[in-house]
Amino acid sequence: MLKKQVLVLAVGVLALSVAACGGRAARPVAETSDLDARITCDGIRAEKQANARRVAELADEKLANDIRNATKVVTFPLLGGVTTPLTFDLSLAIDEERRAIAKRDLRLDQLAVDKSCGGIVVELQGVTPVTVEVVSIDVPVQPRPAPPAPELEFDVSAEGETSGQAQ
Repeated sequence: MLKKQVLVLAVGVLALSVAACGGRAARPVAETSDLDARITCDGIRAEKQANARRVAELADEKLANDIRNATKVVTFPLLGGVTTPLTFDLSLAIDEERRAIAKRDLRLDQLAVDKSCGGIVVELQGVTPVTVEVVSIDVPVQPRPAPPAPELEFDVSAEGETSGQAQ
């Protein structure tokens, strides 16, 4: 009985240690930088281009992870079903990094406006820029009638104090 408990404990420790290997730690960029006050329009453009390249790299990495995870699901029964699920990359590191880059890009856009840089369009080779047109649609809104007010009943006591109570 003791051997079985030790074996179960050893397998559990091994599983936990291997499970930590599945993903990677996120390396998000900071939304602001100490250099933001001194950055030039060319610097903003260069950083946005670097961010766009990094987002493309992260998309490739996410696709590769998804393919690896799908392969592990298919090969899991063939490999004995012991360690394969523990090596899945289920981390949210890529998503966290993409969100951080998006926040930094918004900050860079604001810096570009503050510094009167004009429109900074980042174009990657092989990627067609997309123009988005904002359309306003007027939708008539019917006001809702106010709910009826609760009826109040007042009780005047002999000392002249009034108390109100909703029914």
